[in-house]
Amino acid sequence: MDDQSTNINTQKSNNLEFTIGPGYAYNFVLKENFYTSVGASVSVGNIHTKLTTRSTNDNSITYQNNLLTQWQGKLGLGYNSKKFYSGLFATVSDTNYKQQHTTATNTETRVFYNLFLGLRIDSPKFLKRNVTKIEDKLSL
Repeated sequence: MDDQSTNINTQKSNNLEFTIGPGYAYNFVLKENFYTSVGASVSVGNIHTKLTTRSTNDNSITYQNNLLTQWQGKLGLGYNSKKFYSGLFATVSDTNYKQQHTTATNTETRVFYNLFLGLRIDSPKFLKRNVTKIEDKLSL
């Protein structure tokens, strides 16, 4: 994030965020080619922030490392056949961390949707040959 609204008294923030945690998803086959899917995950991680504060005299740079917690839930419905596939998934995500050296707590809750359509086509012959060679070597 970089506030460039004026030349002075603005801030630029560079963030590096990583999380790790377990998740679980389950697919239910409803009727032959139709399915629904539910999933959830929880994770913990770190967000490293470099904050540059610009002033008339100079720039001040501070660093923060904040413990990050996150959870995510997914729900989807789809169709799958030999030549065609499609679906709609909804995801709810909540991320939370307390800023180091302050009393501020940041929370971000997002809801997003993923609509997809796909067509399955045959692989090109050169690709099939190479994959077959690799499979033959691996099966030794």
